[in-house]
Amino acid sequence: MAFSKEVSYLKNRGETMGHKSPEEFDINIDFQQFWLILKRRWLPALTIFSGVVGLSGLAALSKVPTYEAQGSLQVVPDQTAALTGVGKESTNLQALSNLTNPSETEALVVRSYTLLAEVAKTLKLKDEEGKPVSAKALAYGLAITPVTETDAIRVAYRDRDPVKAAAVVNTLIEIYIKHNIETNRAEASAARKFIATQLPKIETEVSQAELSLRRFKEENEIVSLENEAESVAEAIADLNDKLAAKQAELGEATARVEFLNSKIGLSPEEAITANALSQSPGVQDLLKKLQDVETELEEQRVRFTTQNPFISKLEEKKQRLEALLRTRVTEVVDGRVPELRGGLQSGEHEQNLRYSLVNDTANHLALRNSVAILSNKLAVYQQRAIQLPRLEQRQQELDRRLEAAKVTYATLLQRLQEVSIAENQNVGNARIIDTAIVPDSPVSKRKILYVAAGFVLGTFMGVSAALILELMDKSVKTVKEAKELFGYTLLGIIPLWSKASKRKHKRGELEEEPIKIPVLDKPRSPVSDAYRMLQANLKFLSSDDKIRVIAVTSSVRGEGKSTTAANLAVALSELSHRVLLVEGDMRHPSQHHFWHLNNTQGLSNVLVDQIDVEAAIQPVLENVDVILSGVCPPNPFALLHSKRMAFLVKSFAQTYDYVIIDTPALTVAPDAMILGKMTDGVLVVVRPGVLERGSVPAVQESLKKSSQNVLGLVVNGIILGNEPDGYYYTKEYYLEESESTSLATRV
Repeated sequence: MAFSKEVSYLKNRGETMGHKSPEEFDINIDFQQFWLILKRRWLPALTIFSGVVGLSGLAALSKVPTYEAQGSLQVVPDQTAALTGVGKESTNLQALSNLTNPSETEALVVRSYTLLAEVAKTLKLKDEEGKPVSAKALAYGLAITPVTETDAIRVAYRDRDPVKAAAVVNTLIEIYIKHNIETNRAEASAARKFIATQLPKIETEVSQAELSLRRFKEENEIVSLENEAESVAEAIADLNDKLAAKQAELGEATARVEFLNSKIGLSPEEAITANALSQSPGVQDLLKKLQDVETELEEQRVRFTTQNPFISKLEEKKQRLEALLRTRVTEVVDGRVPELRGGLQSGEHEQNLRYSLVNDTANHLALRNSVAILSNKLAVYQQRAIQLPRLEQRQQELDRRLEAAKVTYATLLQRLQEVSIAENQNVGNARIIDTAIVPDSPVSKRKILYVAAGFVLGTFMGVSAALILELMDKSVKTVKEAKELFGYTLLGIIPLWSKASKRKHKRGELEEEPIKIPVLDKPRSPVSDAYRMLQANLKFLSSDDKIRVIAVTSSVRGEGKSTTAANLAVALSELSHRVLLVEGDMRHPSQHHFWHLNNTQGLSNVLVDQIDVEAAIQPVLENVDVILSGVCPPNPFALLHSKRMAFLVKSFAQTYDYVIIDTPALTVAPDAMILGKMTDGVLVVVRPGVLERGSVPAVQESLKKSSQNVLGLVVNGIILGNEPDGYYYTKEYYLEESESTSLATRV
């Protein structure tokens, strides 16, 4: 697990800094990184490994011989219940889920302090001081192990006394079986008592359910809802057919009545009255007499005047006949005096039409009554049909409740019989497979296993410690990591050569040995060639604009930017270039130590016009001049940010082929950003083991905000053993002169 975490960490380190995704890493590189981590952290890993292995060896040597007695149990269902068919569920062992095992559960029961305390009491076990042995002390030498893929449980006990070991195992098995039987019987007894208390309640529920169902059927007049549903459906269909037929007849009768009304011009009541009067002899006789008098009156009016007595008698006779006629009509029509259109006399055809109107009207009324009766019946059946599903649902609920109560009652009766039988049984769920015998030889000390376990554990803990230390170390480790974190062009790789420097580098100490310039002191060393490679790469950066003024800086102190500036100046001078090395770090100057000069006057004195520039320039080699920092001013930033400093840099660029400015670290002061804007570009020096990854974003942000022209990256002070084989350098090449070169690169 630790290895996989480290692999993931190494993969994601570049991605965290925003440069590479994990997919861009090769898995082979991860294994190399893992090996390099072990090489860097070999001392704590080896210390932990040795300690664990040593402790395991001491444990193996100090192990005293003991005797082990073993017995075994089988956890089985109750065979008596299986044979009788009664009480199976009450005595069988069943798992609560697929993840549990009854054998493991019973193993915990065997190991319980309750049983162990009873074993100690039964055997009257005493410790060395003569005190009764506790269950906790007895459990120390006990091993209860469920056998894989079986129902068996192995019981083992170790003790210096072989007789005691066998006695403890056998006694524990006997007590467990006894306890198992008592537990089963106690459970059965508790179940019987519970069922006995529940039966009366369930019986009452059955009675109540039956009563509720009976009342429901009585209140809703239900015999059989299924049969009633069929009969209601048939009745609705029959009534629909009859209603449709009657409605058709009613429509025909309505049409006939309306037709006769339009022909006769009388209502049915008027037609009945007219027919009654036309068939009355008294009315018709008086009507004939009245007509005769009217005829005679009309004839006499032609002959006589209206004042003639004869005319008067005829008019009186007419009035008497009209009055008598009205009386007779009133008697025929029950006291009403109808106003008939068409008079009291009619022909046979008109009378027949009136008879048809009266008959059709009566038939129409009868049909309307029949339709109303059928509609009411249909509505009643339809309402019942609507109620049937609800009634059926309610009846089903009551049926289910009754059925559930009956089933529960029957089940409890059956369970009562079963638990009563189980309560009287004297069997359990376990049987003895093997009893423990007194061992005749002690258990092997297994020293090799102890040592092997210590070796494995020590390896794991040592590797884990190395990985944990690596994860806790936030510094940049390798050239590749530095390049990926910054994302700048890699211009040079300067190896760490001195073994003393390596040790101090690992401890994070600043070097105290004399600082040297290997390009000058060891011109044929591989380290010198590394600086020459740096100056060559600088020339190849731009073919159009020549880079002449270079600011050398770093992220933090101690990364070797002053050493890089001095060696780069010497490497450029070897090609007959005139080089000026300017000490721009007025806070922590170091170039005077490199060249063994007096730093009493220099750049700060020139900037405040205390001395001339020519007086501050000191030649140190044939083509190399140096301007030291001079007296440390109270505010170096103000001096470096002045127009005087910008003018000096321009004048230096016109006089010399190359100007190298040694600037402070970027996180120490803003001086480097000011001086960088006066140059053709900034060279960033990075030293693995000194720079922390968390400082990189801040440095990049500072360079970006100040719009610096970053020429590239110089990785300084690398340890060849920490780099993957074949990465940028061949180790054998540098090892040829490892005894003859020494580089102090941290300032």
